[in-house]
Amino acid sequence: MNYWLVKSEPFKYSWEKFRQDGRTFWDGVRNYQARNNLQAMKEGDLVLYYHSNEDKAVVGIAKVVREAYQDPTTDDTTWVVVDLVPENSFKKPVTLEVIKQNEKLQQIALLRQSRLSVMPLKREEFDVVVGLGMRVDPFFSITLKEIMPRKKKTKPEEIVADPTENATTNGEEENVLANPDLASINMLCTNVALLNTILNLQARILAKINDQDLAQVNAEIDVLLKKHHKKALTDLTESDKNA
Repeated sequence: MNYWLVKSEPFKYSWEKFRQDGRTFWDGVRNYQARNNLQAMKEGDLVLYYHSNEDKAVVGIAKVVREAYQDPTTDDTTWVVVDLVPENSFKKPVTLEVIKQNEKLQQIALLRQSRLSVMPLKREEFDVVVGLGMRVDPFFSITLKEIMPRKKKTKPEEIVADPTENATTNGEEENVLANPDLASINMLCTNVALLNTILNLQARILAKINDQDLAQVNAEIDVLLKKHHKKALTDLTESDKNA
């Protein structure tokens, strides 16, 4: 499977109109590189839908359902179209500004070839944008404090205070952020990696389902994340006891 981004001016053909139509052929491409990208699209490929000029944001995901054929709006056989159907609306549009600020998207074609209307994406770039657009708030309410272990307070002279954190809790414990050790850092990295895996999985799943399935998938992934969060905290507690 390949991944793409297409641009449309919302006053000409918006995402909302596309969803109402349920299917469309992507016509009007008169740039050779963009045409070549249309010709490279395969049935089943996923396509990010970008509102240009006005909103300047990715607003949804489409899917290729028919590969390239001659553009029916012209007699010139040079130009082609593909058929697209809408798959998912983003919960929150991913603006051009957000894309520019994301370090994982610095090489995305949207920034490097800003005038191109049809462009390829890397799988990783697609996942990042979808993750931003499909973000479910409860997944991101977990802070570093919640997944970092806490350790017993030692002698005062051994504590290196962090001015951005409260060094103690009820006078008994010290947040490991203020006095980290290798085991704590390793455990933090493991938990963050697992959470990122779940979030990336969420993005890929949501990219391939219809809007009506969104609530069910969100609920199922929420349960999965809560189970992982509970297990992570249990593991951290056991680690403290054994320290």
